[in-house]
Order: sequence, then structure tokens, then C-alpha cells
Amino acid sequence: MNWVATVVRAARAERLGKLIAAAHEDKLGGRIDDAFFQGKRAEWEHQRAEALDEARRLVNVDAKSIDVGIKVFELANLAYDPMIQRTSAEERLVEVLYRTAHSARGMVGAAGCLSNCDP
Repeated sequence: MNWVATVVRAARAERLGKLIAAAHEDKLGGRIDDAFFQGKRAEWEHQRAEALDEARRLVNVDAKSIDVGIKVFELANLAYDPMIQRTSAEERLVEVLYRTAHSARGMVGAAGCLSNCDP
């Protein structure tokens, strides 16, 4: 979603640059006076700088989001390998420990097991 906002901000900055160039042409052609041009130019330059700053900020946010996503996948892969290599005895131990830890809180069902239980 941020890429849309980034493109919109960059397009706005480009449009403002074109407005400045067109106003400069109008000033040189005598269609507007220097005071008007300087006022509009300052206003548009300020808006252009804000749009470019916002576009850069959004690009940085997207890059950070991608970095976080990569770290999450790396952690998931690190956790997955040991999980698939567990023996049935280790799985049973994990189930017993989980049931023991949560039975006092009433978190284990009436059958007393975590999964693959027939009610």
C-alpha cells in the first residue's frame, strides 16, 4: 500500500517542478511579474520538498518492513527444522509437559489431550 502513496508523492513533486518551470517561462515572457513568480516559486518549492521527503520516508518504511519479513521467515525456518526432526518420544514429552502445565488452568479438554483426540 505504501508504494501507491510513494508514487503519488513522487508524481506531485514532479508536477510541482513543472509548475515552477512553467511559471519561470511566464516570468521571462512578461506574463507575470517577478514578485508573483518568487512567491509562487517559494510556495511550490516548499511543497515539492515535503512531497519528496514523504516519498523517501515511505520507501524507507517499505524497506524496513521487508527486512522484518525476512527475519520472520528466517526464524520460522530455524524453528521448523528441529521440529520435523523430533522423535515420537520427544513429541509425547512435549504433549505431557503441555498437558501438565495447562491442566491446572482448565485449558485441556475433557479427553485430556492436545490434538488427535476422539471426544
